[in-house]
Amino acid sequence: MRVRRGLTSVGSGTFFGLAMLLVYPLTAQKIVGTDILHAAALLWVAGLGHLLHGNVNLHAMAWLLIGSIPGILPGSQMSIRIPERSLRFAFAFVLVLSGIKLVGVPQASLIIVIALALGAVALGIFVVRQWLSREPAAANR
Repeated sequence: MRVRRGLTSVGSGTFFGLAMLLVYPLTAQKIVGTDILHAAALLWVAGLGHLLHGNVNLHAMAWLLIGSIPGILPGSQMSIRIPERSLRFAFAFVLVLSGIKLVGVPQASLIIVIALALGAVALGIFVVRQWLSREPAAANR
């Protein structure tokens, strides 16, 4: 049996974000915010349709909400503090990883895990550098 691939919400978000990045002269924060709002609106409409038809696993949905809401809060705060160029790079990085998964590159999951680990290391270095640069300023007060 052959599986047909379509444009999932991840895929549409990838293309939508990339199109906005290329077409509109917006800051990376506004592009990310607009992309998230677009995704949220699509999810609400699609989710409500599935809920009305009774094919929603409420237990799985609860776990998804429990896992995603804590990630949104620090993520929204960090996007304000990260420099524009770094945020654009991170946004492009996520889009490339989404594209790799969407196209079905062999060993895509391994590539994504390695790339996310490298991204986590880079984020850790950024956070430590920011923390160390604020220490002397706090000591002078």
